[in-house]
Amino acid sequence: MLDRSTVNLSIRTNAADDALAIIFSGKIHSNIYNENELSHLFDVRTDIFGVLVASMIVAVVLVYLLLNRPGFQVLNTAKILSCAAIVLGVFTVLTIVFFSPSFELFHRLLFPQGNYAFPATSPLIQAFPPSFWMLEYVCLQAGAIVLILLQAWYVHHQDMSS
Repeated sequence: MLDRSTVNLSIRTNAADDALAIIFSGKIHSNIYNENELSHLFDVRTDIFGVLVASMIVAVVLVYLLLNRPGFQVLNTAKILSCAAIVLGVFTVLTIVFFSPSFELFHRLLFPQGNYAFPATSPLIQAFPPSFWMLEYVCLQAGAIVLILLQAWYVHHQDMSS
């Protein structure tokens, strides 16, 4: 088991690699993580799988509707999409300003069994500190906003050309 009193960059890298192997490659044992941390990583894997399956179902339904229903549009106006981008932007700013309570709420919702609070010496916290998650969140939200705005631009130009 990992000596948690001293954590260096090599240990952080190994902890991050091990966590990713557990989440994405199905690894089930670890010399770095304790039972609670492993349980949390398994729950993360389950949640990610659930989101991926739900996303694929939505994508299949949308593709079906687009191919089989003439005139079907996911959202039919650039204005709705632009408003969605603004709402998402405001939500993102509020979440960043209130990051700690937002992070806590997120974990309470996704991990109701409570296996998400770890001490600062935990390899999970060392490998993925709160600043990592804030940056990850900002990047994901910015990407989503850009995609929504691109869709709004596309819809607007489609409306203008017809």
